[in-house]
Amino acid sequence: MGAFNISYVSPGSGVRGDYFLDNFVIGPVTVRNTTMAVASYSANVPMGILGIDYNTRESWAQRHAPYPSVIDNMYTQGLIGTRAYSLWLDDLGASSGTILFGGYDSAKWTGNMTVLPIQLDA
Repeated sequence: MGAFNISYVSPGSGVRGDYFLDNFVIGPVTVRNTTMAVASYSANVPMGILGIDYNTRESWAQRHAPYPSVIDNMYTQGLIGTRAYSLWLDDLGASSGTILFGGYDSAKWTGNMTVLPIQLDA
């Protein structure tokens, strides 16, 4: 599918490798034909990364169009009903949190939810 080379915000950090297609399993759910990457080199990146972005902002192989994000694949495969996800990071002393694909858990906050416009980086 092609090679990739990504630099991150931290000075000297980045990853190089190759893209491939495979099934991605999250708990009991299998997301078919997901574009992933295997790193052959990394610097100052201590663990794997799962990119969850808008399909127009997802990374792409050189000379190729952007590929569908994990969220897009989950939606088009009928695994979730909406292109959404939410994070529960608990508090500063917590050692774990949760991610919910396809919505949010209203038991995790009090008050009203506010919708804000998204401004994509140029």
